[in-house]
Amino acid sequence: MPRLPMLRTAIPALLLAVSFLGCRGDATDPRDHGRLTFAVAPLFESAAAGIVDIDRIQIVLVRYSDESIVLDTIIDIPDGTDEVQLDISVELESPDEFFFLTLTLIDPQGQVAFIGGPIDVFPVTGGQQPPTIEVPLQYVGVGANAVAVVVTPTDMVGQVGFVLLDFGQSVTLEAVAIDANQTPIPGTPIGFRSLDPALVSVPDEGVPTIVGGSTRGSAGVVAELLTGPTFTMPVVVGAVDPLGDTFETTASDGLVVPDIIQFGGLSDGTQFLFIGIEFEDVVSTIFDGGTNTVVGFIDIDVDQDPATGAQPLTDAFRQDGGSANLGIEYYVNLQTTDEFGQYPIEQVNPDQTTTIVGYVPPDLSDPFTLFLTIPLALLGNDDGNVNLATVLGTQPEPTDISPDGSGNFSVRAINSAAPISSPARTVTITPRPLVRPWDHVARRQQ
Repeated sequence: MPRLPMLRTAIPALLLAVSFLGCRGDATDPRDHGRLTFAVAPLFESAAAGIVDIDRIQIVLVRYSDESIVLDTIIDIPDGTDEVQLDISVELESPDEFFFLTLTLIDPQGQVAFIGGPIDVFPVTGGQQPPTIEVPLQYVGVGANAVAVVVTPTDMVGQVGFVLLDFGQSVTLEAVAIDANQTPIPGTPIGFRSLDPALVSVPDEGVPTIVGGSTRGSAGVVAELLTGPTFTMPVVVGAVDPLGDTFETTASDGLVVPDIIQFGGLSDGTQFLFIGIEFEDVVSTIFDGGTNTVVGFIDIDVDQDPATGAQPLTDAFRQDGGSANLGIEYYVNLQTTDEFGQYPIEQVNPDQTTTIVGYVPPDLSDPFTLFLTIPLALLGNDDGNVNLATVLGTQPEPTDISPDGSGNFSVRAINSAAPISSPARTVTITPRPLVRPWDHVARRQQ
């Protein structure tokens, strides 16, 4: 059965060209009251309207003066049809009379899916161009009373749910519409679309299957009801880092070498940038100390332009000959903490000095994963679209970078609300020189 095209703006999905011809005399007869001609453009509440099969449309036209029905017809919609022509003759009682138009869209099972109207329709006079009448349609099918749609996350980091994909990997999400009592409504149509198809694609907008792209990064997949409510699921693609790719070992010193096995980030686009680093072994912060202490830097390129900003610290310490292709404006300094155990966020100034703009608390509730929640306000009120890279290790030396080789992790904001994590402390400190030596500040600060 035909599907109406997906609508993202107020563009007609189907034009119904209708002519109602005046039957009194010919074109020179003063009693000829003109021609009623118009095109109908159905408008939908949701961009997901294209997932509903429409088999036919009922058109009802009512004369205003006496409320008489001058047209009540059902039009079959052939496959692949974008325009339907319908010619009807009706006697116009006056050149300035008008009508009420109602549209009803019916699915292949004979159930009413959408209703629009009544909309005023006026005759065309004086050789004017026939107008296109926009008819807003309201979804009235299964799930019309739904107030929200929820997508079940497959992974959790801190308080944020997301879907983790490898390059080319496909996953089918679980989505459900719920009513005001939080009761699921089976059979409710739900549409799906990606906010960045290069990172994650949706092969069929009516099916919750998503596919990881060939680009490393994160973006959002939107689940949308025909009545308007949406839910945006963050999707992280290509975050896996090779196991056992550390530069060197410090086992003889009794230290556990930090080996990154996953690195990535995501952003709600309004409040926070979330960064997660998973390790092969349990890690601790420099504030807590121990043989499994991890230190280093997380580079942040907020304008996503490698030609601006400073050289990434990842490139300064990497040993594989690659480049993160970043020009950083900020970085997270894991080499030191404040008296509360929080990491400083440092801004790189044009003169290559740095300024601490605030502190963020580490989250090691999962001892294998370091999770950071960075307020976008600390990044110059950034929009959440950033590129990331990291170099980490023990206090004596760096041991691993991510991503490996050349490139970075691209975060594309999903622009939806996210849970608030631990508060960050905002400060401003006098600029200091950008220090390169790995162990210059690799000590516990209390």
